[in-house]
Amino acid sequence: MCFDPKVRETYGWLPHNTKIAQEMKVRHSWLSERQGTMFAVVPVHTREERDIFALMMETSKAFLSAGHPDWTRLATEWSNHCNGTTVFYKVRG
Repeated sequence: MCFDPKVRETYGWLPHNTKIAQEMKVRHSWLSERQGTMFAVVPVHTREERDIFALMMETSKAFLSAGHPDWTRLATEWSNHCNGTTVFYKVRG
């Protein structure tokens, strides 16, 4: 499934670029190519991602607002941490 360019823009995702992905040695490149994103969109699964999630729960305004977390804002903030090897793109559930 290739994500719509509007979705990529909403979350601040870069489009897929095979040459750059190979140079950066990104993981899950097959998936990111099919998704049309620089880095794969996957659930939180690495130690680094769990650490970032815990930190964001304490500091992000997406969690600090009243009511439910703002998952779109959180996924957008998360994109700033992505590197394609230990931290990957996220989308609201």
